[in-house]
Amino acid sequence: MLFPPSLDELIPEDDLARIVVDAVDQLDLSAIEASYNPEGDGRSAIDPAAMLATLIYAYALKVLSSRQIEILCRNRVEFRWISGQAMPDHATIARFRTRHSAVFQELFAQVLEMVRRCGLGQAGTIVLDGTKLKGNAALDQSKTLRAITKELTEAALIRDLAENAKYGKKRGDELPKHLRGAENRRRRLEEARRQIEAEQQGGQEPVAAAVAEPRPTGRKKRERKAKASERKVNITDADSRILKGRHGFVQGYNAQAVVSRDQVILAADVVQDGNDLRQLIPMVRKAQANVARTAGACAAPEIQRVLADAGYHSAANLAQLEKLGVEGFIPGKAAWRIEEDIRRKGRPVGRMKQGLTRVERMERKLRTCSGSWIYKQRGRTIEPVFGQLKHGLYALPRRGLQAAKADWSLLCLAHNLKKLCAAKRAA
Repeated sequence: MLFPPSLDELIPEDDLARIVVDAVDQLDLSAIEASYNPEGDGRSAIDPAAMLATLIYAYALKVLSSRQIEILCRNRVEFRWISGQAMPDHATIARFRTRHSAVFQELFAQVLEMVRRCGLGQAGTIVLDGTKLKGNAALDQSKTLRAITKELTEAALIRDLAENAKYGKKRGDELPKHLRGAENRRRRLEEARRQIEAEQQGGQEPVAAAVAEPRPTGRKKRERKAKASERKVNITDADSRILKGRHGFVQGYNAQAVVSRDQVILAADVVQDGNDLRQLIPMVRKAQANVARTAGACAAPEIQRVLADAGYHSAANLAQLEKLGVEGFIPGKAAWRIEEDIRRKGRPVGRMKQGLTRVERMERKLRTCSGSWIYKQRGRTIEPVFGQLKHGLYALPRRGLQAAKADWSLLCLAHNLKKLCAAKRAA
């Protein structure tokens, strides 16, 4: 008992920490290591592999705050073992995460390749869906162009009165200290105003999905556009958007994920669109590219069919899926409406009629016994994944679209490693 304890003996062999460290040791970290000074000048840096493993393990526990990670690196055995007793402070953790955000999406693909070589993530049938993530910004800080102009005008008047009171007829070189916070806010307001004006010059985009293909009834979907005076930009995080979620509106981002039948994430991305219509083809292509990295190591390397909800449905998307060689199961209406049609009209029998449009063929396929059974796998496959990813996650810690993409990639990367850890424990 007089000998110092060995941290390695305190970590169980099947612990997630060991899986994370073993996975990081197999990754290609040349893009991260290239940013370090090879001459060795200055203060010695913490091993980048240890920093990355610490960050991944923290994201697996839904700890995204750099200050909370610093506390865990001092108080928890797993973090001290992963970091090699380095115990980085929150500033070092934050700088590492910010500097290498662009690399995390590539690291996600490398981890996925590793997980698929272990027999997980078979890609015969994939499921695509999106979820709303709250950003690091308040909903009430989204302002219209009129409100921004008014606040800038009032701020300029207050600044002029303050300068006149201090300098009189003289000219000051800089603002007084008590106005520097207001100056920072004024800069953010001007940036938000420039963004709104740039969107107006580029043309107005519809708020909801405006799809022009005819429905079976012959009518067209409604198209609702936002007035120029109603467009809002968030002052705190200009990249975030007001999105309608299941429990109301949130200020944040639309996170997309492609999941295999065994709930391994094959592709992940974050977008600003309020709806999912334009994400079907890009996400399927991302999944195909990631799956192709292990084409020779898995039994079912090719993506054969994709399941998605009505938010991804359009005639154009169905046509693009056919070009990609992927069979789609994407209804044009909610699933409960399809079940209601089955109860009222019954299931189709016989061969499919000639001359049906893609939308009509899709509707008929989903009403058959096999099509209905296949589509029911969608919810039970991807909803648990979103539940696991968002459990304990209140909001993304950093601001900006690129930071949101990096954080979502790390969360999905950690999720795949947790699936690998569970598989090894069950073996």
